Amino acid sequence: NLATLEVELKDINRKMMATLRRRRKLMKRFKDLSEGAERDDFQRPLTSYCTAEEYDMEHAFRRMRVWSRGSAQYMGDSRVIHVRTGSRWEDDDETMVPEAEGDVFIFPYGVIVCWGMTSEQETELRTVMNFCAIDGYIEPEEDDFKYSYGDSFDVVYSQDELILCTKPSSDEEQLQRSILEKLAASHAFA
Repeated sequence: NLATLEVELKDINRKMMATLRRRRKLMKRFKDLSEGAERDDFQRPLTSYCTAEEYDMEHAFRRMRVWSRGSAQYMGDSRVIHVRTGSRWEDDDETMVPEAEGDVFIFPYGVIVCWGMTSEQETELRTVMNFCAIDGYIEPEEDDFKYSYGDSFDVVYSQDELILCTKPSSDEEQLQRSILEKLAASHAFA
C-alpha cells in the first residue's frame, strides 16, 4: 500500500537525520578530545584488505609460519592468525635484512589487517595469502589508515587515524597488551 510505504519512508528519514545529528556531535567531541590529547609524532600505516570470501586457515597458518620464519601463531582459542614482523636474517649469506616492525592479523573470513608494514611486505603477504583463498576476489577491497600512540585509545575520523595507548616494548607483558589492543581494533577494521 502506498500510504504505508510513505509512512515507512518518513520514519526511515527521521531516524537517519537523528543518526546524522548524533554523528556530528560525536565527531565534534572526538575532534575536541584529539586536539587536547598528547600523542607521539610517530605515525605508521594501517591497512586492511578483504581478498576472499574465506581462507583455508590451516593452509594459511602453514604458509605464515614459513613466511614469518616461525613467528606465526593463533591468537588464543580463536582462528585468527597473528604474525609479528621485523628484521630477519637472510639465510644465504647470514646478513641482517632490516624490515619495518609490525603486526599482521589474518581472519578466516578473507581479511588481512597490517600494522606498520611497508608496501613491499604487504604485497608479498597478499601474494602468499592468495594461495589460501577460497573464492578469492579479482579486485580486493582495501582501506588505508594511520596509527600512532598517545595517552588514550581514540579515533580521529577526519584524518583516518587511530591512536593506541600501549606501545610495544621489550617488556613481554607490555608487548602482549599492545598486540591485544591491535587485535581488538583489527576486529573492528575487519
